[in-house]
Amino acid sequence: MYWYEFIRRGMSPGCQPRGFVDHDENKGRFGWVAYNRELTDKETSDYELRKVIE
Repeated sequence: MYWYEFIRRGMSPGCQPRGFVDHDENKGRFGWVAYNRELTDKETSDYELRKVIE
């Protein structure tokens, strides 16, 4: 699973790419969202997400 942190806002309709498989609002400033695939650089830029390195 690939986790991404919201940089400027939390999860809401249209604020993350479709197809997420999990999310955790208790991590990071605005929460994390998970995908079964790695997002493209364009997706992370367009939706203001940062890949979480654990």
